[in-house]
Amino acid sequence: LPVYNGGEHLPQAVESVLEQTLADFELIIINDGSTDNSWEIIQNYAREDGRIKAFSQTNKGLVATLNRGLGKARGAYLARMDSDDICFEHRFAAQAKALDDRPELGVVGGALALIDGEGRIVSKQTYPHGKRLKERLLYGSLLCHPLAMGRVELFRKVGGYRAYYRHCE
Repeated sequence: LPVYNGGEHLPQAVESVLEQTLADFELIIINDGSTDNSWEIIQNYAREDGRIKAFSQTNKGLVATLNRGLGKARGAYLARMDSDDICFEHRFAAQAKALDDRPELGVVGGALALIDGEGRIVSKQTYPHGKRLKERLLYGSLLCHPLAMGRVELFRKVGGYRAYYRHCE
């Protein structure tokens, strides 16, 4: 979970991970040179829950921060999210099951609901699956990056995230 000045929404994001029904995970949070209270929030959560691994650095940008997190990951899967995202409580369990059940899959995603400041759903976004994947690849993204979960070995095999593809990590 990369964080840059995410203090406003960070508690909700962290809580949504800590409340996952799949409880066996490590939450790697990297403060990327925030100038707000993000680091203080991160440290408070890390003191309370041993699954949280907290790191801080001078601002290096999203790609470098994601690669640092990838380097710290010890599990078989890497789940992405940002500091203003909230996970549904079954997200990790459902995605890990899909990867466990289908070894030919490298990365899985999901649908999302956009919410307003009051937490009300304002729109929903789905992504293609099955035979529609090839068709969609020509026109746009196949998944929402902060909803992705993939095999750590594959992320590493391709060399991690690349700065060349800015905003398309």
